[in-house]
Amino acid sequence: MCNRCGAALENSKEKPLAADPFASTIRDIDYEIWIAEQLGEYIRFQTANSLPVDFSYADTLHFWIEKFAVKLSKPYAKELGASQAAMTNWLRLGAIPRLRRTMDLCWVFGVSLLQFLQKTVPKNHDGKLRKSIDQGARYASASTRRRIDKNALESALSAILRENRYALMSFTKTSTSSSS
Repeated sequence: MCNRCGAALENSKEKPLAADPFASTIRDIDYEIWIAEQLGEYIRFQTANSLPVDFSYADTLHFWIEKFAVKLSKPYAKELGASQAAMTNWLRLGAIPRLRRTMDLCWVFGVSLLQFLQKTVPKNHDGKLRKSIDQGARYASASTRRRIDKNALESALSAILRENRYALMSFTKTSTSSSS
């Protein structure tokens, strides 16, 4: 039993306390811990390394779809824990799934987040898909993400550092209006 919210820490049908709305979204605590571990590994990776500049999420997703011979059909989409429309958006329109959905895809493919992003198949992988944990969960719909001009962003951030802009700016916003 969680001492914070009162939710059971094992797979059970008990209702979590209404005081913690997040607790009701947890389907499997082991899965949530796995996600936290994967994100921790990714953050550690990003502090020392980086994904290639020409990294393409769409190419990465195509790699895994082809590796497991997944077809663009309703049954296969359901097996991946996604809708057929979302799969179409990802594979044909270049949309990028949200992080939670990406983590579920990693889980289904049986790979870590870094293995997924680097297109590395573990040596001991049995070639089978796992059951999706988030299958049927409703999240914001997949959509095409706006491209970021990396050069403009880098230039703006460099100028902020070089010119020491905003160094004296307060972290809290104060009202400048006068009271009468």
